[in-house]
Amino acid sequence: MIVYVTKDALKSGIYEKELYKVEGALATIKERNVGNPWSYYTKPDWHWDLESAIEQFEYMKSKKILSLEKSIEKVRMQTHVLHRLPK
Repeated sequence: MIVYVTKDALKSGIYEKELYKVEGALATIKERNVGNPWSYYTKPDWHWDLESAIEQFEYMKSKKILSLEKSIEKVRMQTHVLHRLPK
């Protein structure tokens, strides 16, 4: 069965992965072409369907934009300060 992983979606996109098993909110994923053949993801980092993965991506994106806007505002409010050497 295929699941969709959004853990690093803002950096590298949504991944389709092959599901091995689910225990509660923990998904065990069978990886391909890597040294360790297993990865583990918890909710909300994996999804049964693409639509919910896209919703999670959009949520993550809006939170990141809000965080960056706050950071930009802090930089705009900064003034220059000179720290002089003691005499």
